[in-house]
Formats: sequence, structure tokens, C-alpha cells
Amino acid sequence: MNLPFDIDPDAVEAEFKKGVLTVTIPKPPEVAEKRRRIEIRKPS
Repeated sequence: MNLPFDIDPDAVEAEFKKGVLTVTIPKPPEVAEKRRRIEIRKPS
């Protein structure tokens, strides 16, 4: 899997629970700062 940023292999976590594998890859701080807020409106 290609990601748009470099990862820290020591920070990656994986959990296997009830047949589901969950892999958590934290974003580096310089990438995490580039957030965009999207407003969600309720239908009228």
C-alpha cells in the first residue's frame, strides 16, 4: 500500500479482534497539520 507520506515503523500498531485486523498508522505532525474542515449540512 502506498501512502502520501513517510511512516514511522515503530509507531504502527495492529490489533486482531473477532476476525478483524485493524492497522493504525499515525500521520507525521507535518502532515496532520494540513487538515481541511468540511461543513456538513442537514437537508432542509
